[in-house]
Amino acid sequence: MLVKNERGDTLDTSAKKAAELVLNGVDWEIAFFDFVDSYRKSDQKEAMIVETPVSTGNDRLDSLLKSMVLYLCDETNIQPISWAEEDGWLEHPWFVCGLSRLYSFSLVETPVRFKQNNIFVLSNFMDRV
Repeated sequence: MLVKNERGDTLDTSAKKAAELVLNGVDWEIAFFDFVDSYRKSDQKEAMIVETPVSTGNDRLDSLLKSMVLYLCDETNIQPISWAEEDGWLEHPWFVCGLSRLYSFSLVETPVRFKQNNIFVLSNFMDRV
């Protein structure tokens, strides 16, 4: 879905598009954070999350995208979208940073939308420049 920001620039990195990019080999960090940037700049935020994404083929990444969408909904006071609220619980905890020395920080700092899916991130995970 193509949406425009307040300047009229076309943005094509919806949640659905981000998942498709990952499925087609784009690094998840690039695809997902392009979506985050586009969402925050858009004046049509709901349009960027309304379509259910395809599976990326990776349960961790599917759950992470759901958590990111729910976090953004909370951040922008938008009613959480139903597909993102579907079960995204991972059987085993995932510490996204991958550095065991930061696990204890992640346990404390992780926003609830990530914890509810057994995903642990640092407090600045959703911060963008």
